[in-house]
Amino acid sequence: MKSCGSCVFVGGPIQNALGGDGCFHGPTRSTVELVIASLTLDGHAVLSAHIHENFGEMDVSGKSQQVCLRDFGWMKQCDLFIAVLPLDESQNVIHSSGTAIELGWASALGKPVVLVCHPAPKYSHLILGLHAVTCTIALDINRSDLGEAVREAVALLLTSRATQPRIDQPNSAPQIFS
Repeated sequence: MKSCGSCVFVGGPIQNALGGDGCFHGPTRSTVELVIASLTLDGHAVLSAHIHENFGEMDVSGKSQQVCLRDFGWMKQCDLFIAVLPLDESQNVIHSSGTAIELGWASALGKPVVLVCHPAPKYSHLILGLHAVTCTIALDINRSDLGEAVREAVALLLTSRATQPRIDQPNSAPQIFS
């Protein structure tokens, strides 16, 4: 299903996904690349700091304002936000203040959200309860068919934008594709 003209912003950890050796966390990189490939397969324009900054290889030190303005501009431009929320080898969430802020922007701007995350409730209340303020689909990051699931979730959310919840009319629960 081609969705010409749709723009999807993909976020997830960068700084905390870089190891001491400067290498990007392999499973996180693979997941982000799979998500982006799945979106481009359907003809979506993809905005991603992971791609723009080459998975942490670009030096953005001293460029905090530019990065913030860029990402906020991308959020205003996009039709949907995808947050990749991986765990590390110790099964702890790889912290990402940037992704948390982007989730706040997405919900405040009424953007639908896809959470690519683990099914265990390891996330904050504001992430677990995000469906109360914006249309949200959570996908199990461990799915063998994650690429197809992302494509289906994006198509569903982009076709149901008129039914987004408002803060005064929250959803009862997020839609979860297990």
